[in-house]
Amino acid sequence: MGPDDFVAQVGAALSLLQERAPGTLLWVEERIEAIFSVPFPTRTAQDLIDGVVRVAENQAFVPGFAPSDQVIWLTAELVYDACLIDLYRAGWDYSSDTATVSCLEEQLAILELTDKRDLFVDHVRGLIQDVSESDGDSTGVPAATATAGGIRVEGSNEFVEQVEAALQLLSERAPEALVRVEQGIATIRLVSSGSGMNLSSKIYLVEEGTAFAQGYSRREQVIWLAGAIVHDACHSNLYTQGEDSYGTAAEITCLERQLEALELIDDGTHFSNYIKVLIDTADGPGN
Repeated sequence: MGPDDFVAQVGAALSLLQERAPGTLLWVEERIEAIFSVPFPTRTAQDLIDGVVRVAENQAFVPGFAPSDQVIWLTAELVYDACLIDLYRAGWDYSSDTATVSCLEEQLAILELTDKRDLFVDHVRGLIQDVSESDGDSTGVPAATATAGGIRVEGSNEFVEQVEAALQLLSERAPEALVRVEQGIATIRLVSSGSGMNLSSKIYLVEEGTAFAQGYSRREQVIWLAGAIVHDACHSNLYTQGEDSYGTAAEITCLERQLEALELIDDGTHFSNYIKVLIDTADGPGN
């Protein structure tokens, strides 16, 4: 909502998403309810609850850039705000460095599809590096990194070992599931809170409770983590295919993929039975 030129600019940004990343457009539309033109950029917790985005004039019409380039930047800004709405509704602190880095990575992913001349890509990469190296709160930026089966793993040494064990288990007992995981996930990153899949960037954020389930043996923890990885890779693959990636139907689909993997890798039936209950009640695990 705003002047005619602002409305036209927003329309152009959404059209660019439709052309270059239709799955992302669907994701944005599911989160943003209204877009307002404002003199200065503002954002409140209530805005995030309501799905309201307030765009300043210098965000919609970046000074010194051609109109087509201004549209590219506005597109990236809308993706960033949709990401913050998503994280806030999932219980994250939207002002934290973790949230900032996650949403900058979503922004970078869409710019890599739309910004063919890299006018803004390097700028966002620099922002990610600056926030990651800051002395603020935890960003989830790794203490150690490794590559397992083509997937980058970031976190503590213990976390990297845990993920490698989970992927190895899938390789040995559920290779078809591992293929889908490698299609859907580029990076698995340890974060202090807020497990979830960043769909555009294919980054799977994993909190310690998912990687190291309390009260279980290490073998059981690895089994659960492997199933969780399969589950979130499913959401990512649905998104890439242009299908609804969240909602009841998508959740049931991904629970079914998780169950299929668990039935191959779970030495017992505890986790499999738990997922069956979730499917029967159409209630997602939130992992």
